[in-house]
Amino acid sequence: MSSGDFHTYFHVRANRFAAFYSSEPVARALGRGPLFDRLRFAIDTAVGLGAKRVLDVGCGSGPLFAPLATKGIHVTGIDPAQAMVALAGQQAASFPGLVEVESRGWEQLTEVDAYDVAFALGVFDYVGEPAELLGRMGRAANHVIASFPSPGLRLNLRKIRYGAHGVGVHGYPAAGFDRLASNSGLEVVEAVPLGRAGHVVHFRRRSARSPERIGATGERSSRRRLILHVLPYDVARGAQVFARDLRALLDGDRDEHHILTLFRSPPAVLQADSSLEVPIGVLRTLGFDPRVVVQLRRVLGALRPDVVVAHGGEPLKYLALVGRGGAPLVYFAIGTTTEAAQRGVRRALYSVLFSRADFVAGVSAETLDEAQRVFGVRADRIVLLPNGRDPQLFRPREEAPSGGDSVSLVFVGHLTATKRPFRFLAAMDELRRRGHDVRGVVVGDGPLEQDVRRAASISGGVEVLGRRDDVPDLLRAADVFVFTSVVESEGMPGVLIEAALSGLPTVATSVPGASTVIADGRTGFVVPPEDDEALLEALERLVTDRGLRLAQGAAARVRAAEAFSLEESGRSWRAFLDRIAPHNRA
Repeated sequence: MSSGDFHTYFHVRANRFAAFYSSEPVARALGRGPLFDRLRFAIDTAVGLGAKRVLDVGCGSGPLFAPLATKGIHVTGIDPAQAMVALAGQQAASFPGLVEVESRGWEQLTEVDAYDVAFALGVFDYVGEPAELLGRMGRAANHVIASFPSPGLRLNLRKIRYGAHGVGVHGYPAAGFDRLASNSGLEVVEAVPLGRAGHVVHFRRRSARSPERIGATGERSSRRRLILHVLPYDVARGAQVFARDLRALLDGDRDEHHILTLFRSPPAVLQADSSLEVPIGVLRTLGFDPRVVVQLRRVLGALRPDVVVAHGGEPLKYLALVGRGGAPLVYFAIGTTTEAAQRGVRRALYSVLFSRADFVAGVSAETLDEAQRVFGVRADRIVLLPNGRDPQLFRPREEAPSGGDSVSLVFVGHLTATKRPFRFLAAMDELRRRGHDVRGVVVGDGPLEQDVRRAASISGGVEVLGRRDDVPDLLRAADVFVFTSVVESEGMPGVLIEAALSGLPTVATSVPGASTVIADGRTGFVVPPEDDEALLEALERLVTDRGLRLAQGAAARVRAAEAFSLEESGRSWRAFLDRIAPHNRA
């Protein structure tokens, strides 16, 4: 087949081919469902790898443009058929600055082209030199996603139909993908069957043991460890803040830290490198979404990390089901479990999950005690890795408050039943009833936010600010920090460290980690979770004694800066990673 025949065929029939993608239900009814299956595979893989720039070879009318551009991915589409380029240009016009279309064929790909991922969907069907095309794409991108039709009756019918127009069609047996990859300087990551239609295959460059973090320039040094941190989704919570800050601290010449989220969510604080983008829906509500396992297996195969860290129980249950290529799995226990999880069938299930982790790292002694005592984790598999925060970001106010001002008490947390914001409101009401000049501030959002706002408006004296990005400033402006949570699900609340670094004395319920951060009677007070009078008595002591407030706040700053700085936490993590995955390991 001449290139002229090929280009002419698709130029003349551009609108017909574009119509294949106009309606997925219609396409599936006509037996063309694999067209959408391969699109979805390509999109999910690019998003899961955190791609920033992709190349769509033989882009056609541009069915990949919108799904990728709406996720902020820059797309370059190339096609030799002028009518296809015109249709693709119409799609590209909706995404200025993110999508561009060029009139050229794959033969014109050069070393100048540099992308994270390259696609060729429905292109190898018509190429007589597959190794040359695949090799050019592999030199242009770190990863290649391509579809291949299978030999058989269906392909033979296509050969007859297309052959009448001078267009050749080629089939590819699944057994030949490894050889094709080897001949092109690539290797196969995954080959996914598309029924009788063939396969869609994910290739990557063969030269490096582990690929560079997608979106970066050049290849990652083989001496650099890749640490993959997996979290459920992005939300303004302490676990996400800590993971983000830990990556910023540890990412460098020795290690590459990559954050992956499982579920789709609006951007908050995490700044994840990539996401599986699985929609949050009924399956997750029921406790398990199998789509996560499928996509997680694909991403782990592509990244091949040296260590995988499950931040919390939800990522653990999915990571326990997928292969990791020998990389140790670390369960980072950021909180204790509920009472229900410690009994009966749920306890047995949790014990199985704990056993699938190579190591259990806990933020507090309480989380590790639970792992051993309740779930049977051996002592040689546990390690204490305390929480940490940046002392430069969270710091005391420069001048001590004047004695004549009312005393400001602040609550910072997710507004849920377990955080008990109404207990803070009740304490504020009682302090004012007893004649104390106090004002309250509630910072945070959550399912109870509107109820908290209504209650605060009725009682008065408390300002509800909602979610804020200036929490360090708000802490500096306060006099006392109040923490009212229940015991369940807490580990070592990062907000207690933030308050201490900000020079605030804290009154907190005795949740796991509280007594580690707070020296009771010296940097604040730790009270029983259900003892309202003990909470009020501690608050009254601080409200009425300015000298005590200042002394405890100063002591809290010194204690937290020495023991709970982000740098100190980073040192613990580096030592742990060096122990479980030495840089010189084979």
